[in-house]
Amino acid sequence: MDIKFGDVNGDGRPDFAVAHQNGTVYTGDGTGFFVLGDGSLPGPGSVGLRGPDLGDVDGDGRDELSFCNSSGGVEVWSWQDTLSWLDISGSLPVTDGYDISQLWDMDVDGHLDVVAFGEGTVTIWKGDGGLNWSQVASFTVYASAPVSAFRVGGDADHNGYPDIVLIEREGTWPSDYNRIRFYKEASAADTLKIAPVFPMGYEKFYGGSVKFIRWITEVPGSTSVIRLELSTQGPAGPWVEIADSLKDNGCRQWSVLNYVNSDNCYIRYTVFTEGDSATALTPGPFEIISPSLVSGDVRRTRSAEVSFSLFPNPARGAINAALSMGSREPGVLEVYDLTGRIVRRLLVDGGTRFVVWDGEDEDGSPASTGTYLFILKTPSATVAKKAVLIAR
Repeated sequence: MDIKFGDVNGDGRPDFAVAHQNGTVYTGDGTGFFVLGDGSLPGPGSVGLRGPDLGDVDGDGRDELSFCNSSGGVEVWSWQDTLSWLDISGSLPVTDGYDISQLWDMDVDGHLDVVAFGEGTVTIWKGDGGLNWSQVASFTVYASAPVSAFRVGGDADHNGYPDIVLIEREGTWPSDYNRIRFYKEASAADTLKIAPVFPMGYEKFYGGSVKFIRWITEVPGSTSVIRLELSTQGPAGPWVEIADSLKDNGCRQWSVLNYVNSDNCYIRYTVFTEGDSATALTPGPFEIISPSLVSGDVRRTRSAEVSFSLFPNPARGAINAALSMGSREPGVLEVYDLTGRIVRRLLVDGGTRFVVWDGEDEDGSPASTGTYLFILKTPSATVAKKAVLIAR
């Protein structure tokens, strides 16, 4: 069974597509509850729409659906509204021998392409971000071999182009077996480059969720490492570090920072070799929505007796917090940087008192200059405020 997570309706909540006779696309509400969203899609038949994949074909931040139909043809559909889909298959084959599809930018031009495999043949159709598809490559791997698995996207040799790996059942019964075959794009790497793969712009992410940042690099003949940085204020920054000195494997699991709301977020990708570097930005802005914040920087639940103030702001070296916890319940004051990383936890008792953050992290190292988020948490309330620290 094939299954792929994505976001078809652009609400920031995970949806998924599956090859199953009961339905193909299920939309999620973010709590683990999913409802069938097939609507005007072709019916799944007795075995489901085969080899589905999800990817943003038209660059609007919502994922399109690709699949192979019961006649071996290849189709791509776009979500329009609740239970309404648009066929954007264009010139893709209506009938053929394909079993599984993938949506990926094979020529790294910023537009997703369609790749399909079946009956021993792999074919690539170039996309232009709209309804137009043109076949650019096709090759035979093993005549009429049944498909077991098919993936594109990894760049094994760092030549800047995705490669293809597949598993097909070869031979005749009872001596047949699953055979892994790997095919790489043949261009040579001659210039250091890095290109974003995900996000590409206009996606919607919820703070605290986990996403995978993806990139691809062209690295001529040397070892490379990656730095990832985030701006929540546009393509000019300021920038905060997500991770540094990463292995150049094309993927980083990212816990989206919480307690920030912005629709002008960008990731800056930098690849380093021993004597060179190259940088790229997310092509368009994406949005981060933090459910912990409502109307500015304060969120309350159940109790209006919990509050605090920060002073001075900006502060040099240390920040004072005046806490009001009238119910005398215990709490914790947490300090976060703008990547969502917790810097310091300060335990507090009930009642009104002052707490001082000395500008150091849990290990006693000085925090750098920047904006920090202070979250006061008690059993009955959560309150958040921001302050600027100027390092000593």
